[in-house]
Amino acid sequence: MTRALLGDLELLRAENEALTRQRDEAQAMLAAASATLGRRPGSPPLDFRLERDTRRAIVGGEPVPLSRRECDLLAHLLDQAGRTLSAADLLAAVWPEPGSADGRAVRVHVSLLRSKLERRGRLPFRITTLYGEGYRLERNGAGPSAV
Repeated sequence: MTRALLGDLELLRAENEALTRQRDEAQAMLAAASATLGRRPGSPPLDFRLERDTRRAIVGGEPVPLSRRECDLLAHLLDQAGRTLSAADLLAAVWPEPGSADGRAVRVHVSLLRSKLERRGRLPFRITTLYGEGYRLERNGAGPSAV
């Protein structure tokens, strides 16, 4: 009985060591990926510019193509930076045709914007969801410029 328990204990120790190595490797890979994306803690925000006429954002010197709705939505959020905008406000500004969209369209387009822009690195702003209220573009230090 004691030998069986000692064998189980040795097996658990070996599994623990293997899991610890896997955790350490995963943390190292995460740190390397974060450094590659420019998301190091304390790193300065990337340069950002919105080119409304060509419907693209320039993030850290790289162009990010946007759909017409994404560009209009981002432009409106930038113009209203710091203000909480309800889904109805955004629908009226970006989808002016009555009944052409609903709150789901706003959620989808905000998600698409975040996905396209945030994966490039630290932006000088973030789009915050205020549950039950709407969305707000919050600037991180130097504000984004809109061209």
